[in-house]
Amino acid sequence: MEGPDSPGSLYQLDPEEMLCRVSGGAPAGLEMAALLPPWVRSRMCIFGVQPRTRHAGTSLSPEVLGALPILVTYLRGVILRAAGQARQLN
Repeated sequence: MEGPDSPGSLYQLDPEEMLCRVSGGAPAGLEMAALLPPWVRSRMCIFGVQPRTRHAGTSLSPEVLGALPILVTYLRGVILRAAGQARQLN
């Protein structure tokens, strides 16, 4: 995922908002999300890490590798909160 920040920066995006801002079709990687109904997209989040480079065949940069433990910890919390909310609804 590319944005204006330095390599290793973490992003959390709303796919519905992203698709509304894009003209000329879904950006690379969001084609599948564009096919989903809006009510499904409204319940999704997209997480990403700013790469150093997007050249094919390159390995993950030290910045990206360093961000992964932070992202995994954050995602674990998001998933546990969502599971707790789902249990409350049942």
